[in-house]
Amino acid sequence: MKCCKIHNFLYCLVVVLMCTSCHMRPFGVLSEKEMEEVLVDMHLTTAAMNIHIPMDKKAIRQKYLNTVFEKHGITREKFEKSLDWYTRNPRKFEIVYEEVEKRLEQMNTDVDNFVYHPELNPANDTIDTVNVWLRPTFVRCRVQNLDSLSFAWNDSNFCKAGDRYIWSFVMTADVDTLRQSFVKFGVDYVDGTSDTIKHFFCHQGLRRRLTIKHCMREQPVKIWGSFFETENLKDSQFITIDTVSLLRIYNKQQNPLDSTWRVRMDSIQKNTTNELSVSKPFVKMNRRNVNDLMTMPEMTR
Repeated sequence: MKCCKIHNFLYCLVVVLMCTSCHMRPFGVLSEKEMEEVLVDMHLTTAAMNIHIPMDKKAIRQKYLNTVFEKHGITREKFEKSLDWYTRNPRKFEIVYEEVEKRLEQMNTDVDNFVYHPELNPANDTIDTVNVWLRPTFVRCRVQNLDSLSFAWNDSNFCKAGDRYIWSFVMTADVDTLRQSFVKFGVDYVDGTSDTIKHFFCHQGLRRRLTIKHCMREQPVKIWGSFFETENLKDSQFITIDTVSLLRIYNKQQNPLDSTWRVRMDSIQKNTTNELSVSKPFVKMNRRNVNDLMTMPEMTR
């Protein structure tokens, strides 16, 4: 009788363990929180691609998805393995997806409430926007290997922590010119740290608009950028930079603009030659000469 009870107990134990093992997350499968984080970014990336990248550009779309895997330190294979396991465990997948939907809904609410772009809120009278680009808005020049077209702005009295900057321009160039080339935007802070945004060009077109946005996490001492840098350009090529702007979005109550400063800035912008074409001295024009022309003037109040 005791033996029978022991056998029954062992049988029940095995059944319980087998049932439990079906729902235990195996090695190499993302945890629920990890899966949630990846799925949120996958949704955001896919939405962005559906707006900006045609469906037939599969290689480019895959590169965007690969950045999500790189961000979370996983491979595509690990994600697919995890997705397969969660789809075979629908209750756990449901729990994960409920959190994903909550976060996406909160993001939509934040967008509607101008959380990400308070300057666009018509009811917000504390945020103001000013274009601080004080150099030509149109540049055409020839670039060579290791060339760059850059600018720098040093004015710690004007730039403040919490400011948001939007640097935007249109570039036209030959496809071969853009191979292994990139644009950079950077901020140096008073504590000695720096932020750098580096964007490599895709080669699907000759003309593209680039917009880089950044928020100052500390007190900045220098804002700088490079319209074009290349690592492997065999022959010199033409590029055109057009419609340049550098918007500063700031709290006008905490950091009001001095009226004298604004008048001076308006005067410089009106007197700045919008077109900087270096076609006449084209052969002699080098990187240093072009960059001297692009250097931002001091605007200390």
